[in-house]
Amino acid sequence: MIALVSNQESDAHIIKRALVPLEVVHFDRVSAGIDFLEEVEAPTLLIVDLALGEEAKDLITLLVGNAFYAHIKVMVLCDTEEECESCLQRIVRPLSQRTVEPLMGIYREFRQRHPGGRTERDDISYQALFTQVPLGIAVSKLIKRGNSQSHVIHQINPMFEKILGRTKQEIMHLGIGGYTNAQDWEREQLLLKRLENRTITHYSLDKRCLRGDGKEIWVQTLVFPLRFHKEDEFHYFGIIRDITEEKNWL
Repeated sequence: MIALVSNQESDAHIIKRALVPLEVVHFDRVSAGIDFLEEVEAPTLLIVDLALGEEAKDLITLLVGNAFYAHIKVMVLCDTEEECESCLQRIVRPLSQRTVEPLMGIYREFRQRHPGGRTERDDISYQALFTQVPLGIAVSKLIKRGNSQSHVIHQINPMFEKILGRTKQEIMHLGIGGYTNAQDWEREQLLLKRLENRTITHYSLDKRCLRGDGKEIWVQTLVFPLRFHKEDEFHYFGIIRDITEEKNWL
């Protein structure tokens, strides 16, 4: 299966026509694409349009190097070579039958290497991904003991430390509620509960955080669940970026 996340109907038409008889599904919003990816188990070639902005980049960050999505191969659709020069594989507009047809071979080769589709692993040490992306990333786990529960951070990348101005050890000791504004943390806990109960597939939240130097900053956080064989455990994957300057301009 090939999935396209783009709001350009003309591009979707060209790709579908060029790749007959392969199945191509099209989503014009990142959120709709995420809902689809949560359910699909067959080997999938995903094409993400960078014109969709930060949400598209966040989606790519989530998928690349994540063992839970190993059955999904990611490519990007962009307007210029320079725009996506750091991407491993890309398609550059304008699209045509000639430029799109090679996708058929790429997909078939990927399907041969991943015949079983989705594979799940209990190992969540994605160090290669963590150390290379320019976004703060953390993996957390919900711990339940009797009637009480706590959200424990057990993996973060260097950019997460840099944004919060705190060491890894300090962040893990404080926990999410320790550096998040109290009112914003109340809101986020409600969203985490909905995520755990699967009434939502992800959430995005602008919240205030306290840096180690005492300065309050705004971050945009995007959170997705990580599901493994152990159904009684709830892990989640959070991405943050500093939006303080954007907020100050409002």
